Amino acid sequence: MNPGDELVTDPAYVQLSHRLLDLIQSENYRVGDRFFTERQVSERFGVSRTTANKALSNLVSAGHLELRRGVGTFVASQLLKHELHHLNSFTEKAKSLGLTPTTEVIDFQRLSLRSGNLPAPVQETLRLRDDDDSPVFYMKRLRLAEGTPLILEDRYLIGRHCADIKSEDLNGSLYRLLSERYELRIGSVDQTIRAINLNHDEARLLDLAVGGAALEVTAIATLHGGEPLWSERTLFRADRYEFRNVIEDGSPTSPAEGVIRNSGVDNE
Repeated sequence: MNPGDELVTDPAYVQLSHRLLDLIQSENYRVGDRFFTERQVSERFGVSRTTANKALSNLVSAGHLELRRGVGTFVASQLLKHELHHLNSFTEKAKSLGLTPTTEVIDFQRLSLRSGNLPAPVQETLRLRDDDDSPVFYMKRLRLAEGTPLILEDRYLIGRHCADIKSEDLNGSLYRLLSERYELRIGSVDQTIRAINLNHDEARLLDLAVGGAALEVTAIATLHGGEPLWSERTLFRADRYEFRNVIEDGSPTSPAEGVIRNSGVDNE
């Protein structure tokens, strides 16, 4: 047993779980690395095999470790949690997990009703009048953590309050850009979430197999007062993201609703 590795409080498996998690999150381990066996944990920390097994099982259940039957225990890829009750910044969420976020701007266009290059459904969704000459910025971004693509975004942003926005401005958090540079305050975001199978182009960008699973979020964001700001379609890798919502008694928010869709939807 190494000096300083003794457990001094009960329950032993709880403190042991914390010690092991500290090791997992240290610079000595990366995703995919083999971790200690039950016997090695028992010997290093001077605990029973039962306590070692319980601590390792807790870390597997929490998603920090991955058990491969007949092979061993390995450091798992951490799931990124997407909180449904408030806006999420991918940049800040990744940093909080110790991951390095990057953004690849795949496409950026300045559109308008007058130029005739704005899709009609977008005009309707954003409630643009026929005489509205505000620019609408189309942006397609790939969000990565540690070089792994996790999110694919397609967004139409009304440029009435941010007409000078440029492609190079989009390499970080859009929420921070809009709130800090343009002092825009988002009042609400109406989201719809469903599971889809990726088409060829989506799978290529997200580095998944064609037909692989993803979580699709379509949303409309409005400013305080109800003025539309953007519409978006965002794809989250289902193997790296989980969505979380908390419903409390007396909460003024609407509960989640499930909608049965026709089985013949074409995701191509």
